Amino acid sequence: MYLSVHTAAGLGLARVIPNPIAAFAAGLLSHFVLDFIPHGDEFLADSAFTRARIRRRLLGAAFLDGIILVIFLLIYLWTTPQLNLNVVAAAVIGSLLPDAINGFYLITQAPLFKRYVHWHAKLHNLPGHELSWQKGILVQGLTFAALWLLLI
Repeated sequence: MYLSVHTAAGLGLARVIPNPIAAFAAGLLSHFVLDFIPHGDEFLADSAFTRARIRRRLLGAAFLDGIILVIFLLIYLWTTPQLNLNVVAAAVIGSLLPDAINGFYLITQAPLFKRYVHWHAKLHNLPGHELSWQKGILVQGLTFAALWLLLI
């Protein structure tokens, strides 16, 4: 899933979980649950591409998605009164941490994270989970819309 979808899930969890540690753990778990849903972004890291091209494509997608995430987060924080910002931050960080680790590994190739990154990639690419880019955008858009509706 894109970062904005994971963030929406984290925000939803922050509304119902008052404890920052529990919100972080729930956000982290939600990340893997959402990644289990086929979401069609496998095209970004096609095995036919060089490592440099994959890196550029992933960073470009993350940058664009990051802009959407920031806009969404600012709108939500601006329009939602009485938020516990510690809980919100914990849930959102938990929901984004798995992809942050992937990004860190992508840039540094730190051996400490290699096994985790391969496991996370397998979760994304389970047999039968392949979707076209168009269907993936539809699934992610519908998931994002459903989470947004739960937030308002």
